[in-house]
Parts: sequence; structure tokens; C-alpha cells
Amino acid sequence: QGSIYVFLRGPDHIRFDAMSPVDTPLAVLVSDGVDFALHDVGANRYYFGAASPCNIARLVRLPLDGAAVFRILIGLPPRVPGAPSTVSWDGGDGVYVYRQEVEDGSVVEARIAPLGDFLDTLSVRLVDNRGVVWDAVFDDRREVGGLRLPGHVRFTARDAEGPVDVWYDSIETDVGLPDDAWTYPPPYGIPSEEVGCGTEMGPVEWGTAE
Repeated sequence: QGSIYVFLRGPDHIRFDAMSPVDTPLAVLVSDGVDFALHDVGANRYYFGAASPCNIARLVRLPLDGAAVFRILIGLPPRVPGAPSTVSWDGGDGVYVYRQEVEDGSVVEARIAPLGDFLDTLSVRLVDNRGVVWDAVFDDRREVGGLRLPGHVRFTARDAEGPVDVWYDSIETDVGLPDDAWTYPPPYGIPSEEVGCGTEMGPVEWGTAE
């Protein structure tokens, strides 16, 4: 548990600034969809590498690529370009069921409720032949800048220790970040290390377990 400033720009740009109770930075993770960088302020370390799901998950435990993280955090199902998709109506629950088949045989499935002029995604999950790989549930929707965005996202992965809860205290749109907000060069004098999915490193300490 802790405070993070979350900055998102579609389709795949993300930035997380983890802050202390007195609003000083504890960790910064950025990705422009190609490259990733993480500054662990407490450990005085800088990491960089490809914008792969394993690297992006080092701070907020969402093992997805930048485009999927972007869509999950704004309450939408990830898109798989070129994969066939279907939409059906579940009259029992009164929701649309969106399904997209991935090349490896897994399926992205979202349940979407009609609400006036809006379609609210209630949940989305990825399923393979072993069951649910991960799922995300969205609630506390609010209208911001002409959009209906979730105030709470709960993400649960099969291979993770427990769920990740993201609660938004406030949401703004069109904040006008500069282009260099999605890159983070190594601070002077701090050891840097290139990391990949096989690199073991300790957890980034920025919040509490309360």
C-alpha cells in the first residue's frame, strides 16, 4: 500500500512515480512501449531494458506489456491486433460478452454492461487450457473528461502471490505531459544494470503491507 502517480498515454506509454507519505520520490518506472527504465531511489539503483511484461511488473506487479497495462488501468480489455473477435449477448446477466482468440490458443474475455450512451467493462480475463491466467475487475466508475473511468481496479494473476488493487484518489485527463516524460536517463553517479526476464532482483520498497 502506498501512493503512486500514474501517467498514461495511449497506446502504450506508462509512467509510475511512487511517493513517500511526505511526497518525496521512492521509485520511478517509465516505458515508451519499446524501452523501460526503473529508478529504485531507496536502493540507489537504476535498471533499464526492454519494455517486456516482466520488467514492467517489477514495480506494480502487472505482468503485461505497456499497451495492455494502459488499457487495464483505464478499464478496458487489452486488444490483440489481428486476432479474431466475437461479441454475444448474455441475457441472464444483461451484459455483452467480448471474446478474442489469441494465436497461442488462449482467449481474452470481457463482460461489458450497457449503461445509457456508455459501455462499461465490468471485468476482463485471459483464459488458457489450464484455466484463468489473470483477471481484472473494474468498479467505482466516474465520468472524467467525457470518459467513464474506473476508480478501482483489482488485478489477480494465477502465478502471483495475491491481487493488486489500484485505487484512484483523483483522475485528470489531458494533463499535457512533455514527450520526455516517458524516458528516464540514469541519474549521475548511480549504478545502472540492464535487466531482462531472467534477471533476479529484490523487490522495490516503496509502500507498506498494511
